[in-house]
Amino acid sequence: VWCSGGGSTVVSAVHDGYVLQKSVATSPIGGEFLTDCMMKSLESKGVVIRPRYSFKKKEVSPGDYKVVDLDFPNTTDSYRLYHMRAIASDIKETVCRVPDTPFDEVAYANVPTTSYELPDGQTIEVGAARFKIPDILFNPFLSQTIPGIDGFGDSTSIRGLPRMVLESVNRCDVDIRKELLSSILVKTLIPVLHCYFSLHTPIFLVAHHQFCS
Repeated sequence: VWCSGGGSTVVSAVHDGYVLQKSVATSPIGGEFLTDCMMKSLESKGVVIRPRYSFKKKEVSPGDYKVVDLDFPNTTDSYRLYHMRAIASDIKETVCRVPDTPFDEVAYANVPTTSYELPDGQTIEVGAARFKIPDILFNPFLSQTIPGIDGFGDSTSIRGLPRMVLESVNRCDVDIRKELLSSILVKTLIPVLHCYFSLHTPIFLVAHHQFCS
């Protein structure tokens, strides 16, 4: 069972209705990290995400609105960041898709962009990042190519999903490994991951020789 939530991802083997505790593999990468990656990716391209509370739209003529900044000097940085993350999360859930093949900067450089209208009326175009961000769960070190994303403190705990699944299966008894690999269940709170086909190719290319030959 692969379960991705806001703050982490967990992979565990279930046999005869019981979780095999020795098989549990965890990673600190979840939906919130992907949201931060989206926000930093947009900021690196000059996109300004304005929190909803920081402006209002004033109608200057029928159908024509002007954005007026509002001043709230007593709001904290954490409050502002919370609202910026909420917008970045919606962008992620709206435009991102898991790529059919592992993400490659060159191969995805010219993919069609997708438009997204920010709350202040600004329209942005999201290109390769809409495939790159979800693929970070499969290849976490893609995040290191995004300006502003800090390096991983404990790199030993950072693994992509294919490696986590294989680690989990390899911790189980040999006679049930093939059965476990044949039925992978996804439970995720990250909408872009409802399409998870790219998980299977790297897993089975490796696993075929181990268990299925």
